[in-house]
Amino acid sequence: MSLTIRRFHFAGALNGSVPPRSPTRDTEVHWIAAGRTRYEVDARVPSIHAAWHGRYSLIVDQRSVALDDDVFLVLNSGHTLSGGFRKAAAGRALGIYFSPELLAQAFASLGRNGDAILRQGADGDTERPLFFEHIRTRNRAIASVMRFIAHHLEHGIDQSLWYEEHVLLLLERMLRNEVDTGRQVAALARARERTRREMFQRVARVTDLIHCAYEQPLTLPELATAARWSMFHMLREFKAVHGLSPHEYLQRRRTEAAVRLLQTSDLAVAEIAERVGFDDRSTLIRRLRRYHGLGPRELRALARTEASVQAGWSARSEPLAAAT
Repeated sequence: MSLTIRRFHFAGALNGSVPPRSPTRDTEVHWIAAGRTRYEVDARVPSIHAAWHGRYSLIVDQRSVALDDDVFLVLNSGHTLSGGFRKAAAGRALGIYFSPELLAQAFASLGRNGDAILRQGADGDTERPLFFEHIRTRNRAIASVMRFIAHHLEHGIDQSLWYEEHVLLLLERMLRNEVDTGRQVAALARARERTRREMFQRVARVTDLIHCAYEQPLTLPELATAARWSMFHMLREFKAVHGLSPHEYLQRRRTEAAVRLLQTSDLAVAEIAERVGFDDRSTLIRRLRRYHGLGPRELRALARTEASVQAGWSARSEPLAAAT
């Protein structure tokens, strides 16, 4: 496959001008550094998007979503995309676009079962989109490859064969994750597959809102409006998909954002609680102990220990690398 790497650095752009729309039909890797200017892409192939070290506002066909270290977004082809960071000088974003040839190559690795789940619905719906389009919490198998690619881009490494290999690996893992999602949808208590998919996508609009605005005081009527359901219908369907209420989902999202800030910053616990949307410091501490069994001090100590161990392994590997 042919792969193109594009790096967008906007700090020196003039007058906040937007570059001309770039049509993307082939496999491309876009590395976006924070700045004042937005870029625009006419995405004619499926894509995946992630961001680190800041809130990244991605506009998909005039609908704005927010990405950060905890989530990523998968899209089908046919979207107009533009994006920029929210007051984050260190922010970085990654967008990877997959050509039809690469999709065919990755699909072959799934075998017949994966092809049946992704391409053919139980009621003969052959025109269904390839991916469910919603913001997803970080899947470790997917996130590890994206971070590895991002690390190489950040350090200016240009090895086309290496990127091709890892982009293909990423796409294979995305398709396997889509198989798992398809099984989850198939297990929903609805007679027709199209009905199950619509239910899942409407619930995904609710989780999208939670992921994009978790620091705000979201209300049940707002969440129901996102799904275009009544409040009570939204509550019932949300629990059927996720096994918990929207409120509990929101509290978990806030807690995970707080854990990340505890482990990557020196912010006071009270300030972190305010940033992620908790009423006060004590609420955050209760949630941390409920979900992780640890308080703020213990989580920070754990992060320091893990960083020290990782640094030790890196130091040990340097003589081995030199020897080879």
